[in-house]
Amino acid sequence: MIDFAWLLLALPVAGLLINLTFGSRLSKSAIGWIASGAVMAAFAVAVGIFVTLLGLHGEERIITLHLWEWITVGSFTVPMALLIDPLSITMTLVVTGVGSLIHIYAMGYMHGDERLSLIHI
Repeated sequence: MIDFAWLLLALPVAGLLINLTFGSRLSKSAIGWIASGAVMAAFAVAVGIFVTLLGLHGEERIITLHLWEWITVGSFTVPMALLIDPLSITMTLVVTGVGSLIHIYAMGYMHGDERLSLIHI
């Protein structure tokens, strides 16, 4: 499951891009469910990573997942990487869990608001 950690970043971005691209053609509830679903899916990935970390011992729980080289100048390189450890995955669970609840609450709270159509781009 650790190899899928990149989905923690990609899923919310995919939800954003779908809503930006097709938002004017989708219903208000579809826009809300796409945004909420992307964050809930990221939460599910975080839960999977957390469970995977629970099965590891001590120093094995600190994993650096190299994604790509961000900057390379001569021998100087700056990698784009994710550090996965108990603290970072705990914060990821909090952020994606609370973010999911906020998205779901906002869908109900904004239901029927005439200005919600201003979000359509």
